[in-house]
Amino acid sequence: MQRNQPNLAAVLRIQPDIAFYWATTGLCIALCFWNCLNLFHLHQVLEVSFNLDPPTFVAMSLIDSEAAFDSRCDKLEAGLKDLFHAQSINTFSSLAFAVGTPKESVNDADMKAFRDKIFTREATIGEGAYVKRLHFEASTVVMADLKAQATFGDTTEPSRKIPFVEKQRRLTEQEGRITGFSHRNEQQPSHALIDACFTIVETGALIYLPPSKCGSRDAEIHTDSKNKQKQILTLEQGTLKSVHHNSLTQVDVGTELKLMFAFQRRASPSAW
Repeated sequence: MQRNQPNLAAVLRIQPDIAFYWATTGLCIALCFWNCLNLFHLHQVLEVSFNLDPPTFVAMSLIDSEAAFDSRCDKLEAGLKDLFHAQSINTFSSLAFAVGTPKESVNDADMKAFRDKIFTREATIGEGAYVKRLHFEASTVVMADLKAQATFGDTTEPSRKIPFVEKQRRLTEQEGRITGFSHRNEQQPSHALIDACFTIVETGALIYLPPSKCGSRDAEIHTDSKNKQKQILTLEQGTLKSVHHNSLTQVDVGTELKLMFAFQRRASPSAW
């Protein structure tokens, strides 16, 4: 006697829970597959955009900043930086040691020969004054930087700063290199955060920067306009000295979006 086999439609009518189970299971599998594809695509974008190699954050102090040197030359005399660049003098440090040393003054004969070589002719008194003044400023900032390195002690707070023009140049260069981000508002790191990353590179002392300390530039401007800078009294050579102390401000990372912005701001200086 032949047994009657129920068809699929009858089974689905009799057992609707089974159909719902298989439908939801298939949907979950499809969503998981889609998320895996999105994560793989995101990994490829980050690998191309941010170059997931070790950070290339190089030293950018005032004495080694080409942008700061060019800006100062432009303020003194138009075209002065091109004359220095022709002699491979691009920073304050290279100028300070191009003739004499920062610790010793240069005699008039050596300075005259130096400025004549810069202008490739006999320089006028006014042109020589520009070169002499710039050399004096370069020697001063080099000595100040060496003193700051010798007296630097606390690695938990950013004490050394990158020149403003150097920050702007690096941010503009990064904006053109890394696409897909606005590099504005919540995605632009604060200057204090950039200085903190710079301090880690300069001192070689690795410290942890929590996301709650990675603020934006907009928040930094509003905070600085409301709060007064912290002042610290230090004892130097038997005298009290008052110095300004810039610390990283606390930011809100209570939501997933704010935490993501904090991670982006912390990673931004490392991609310089």
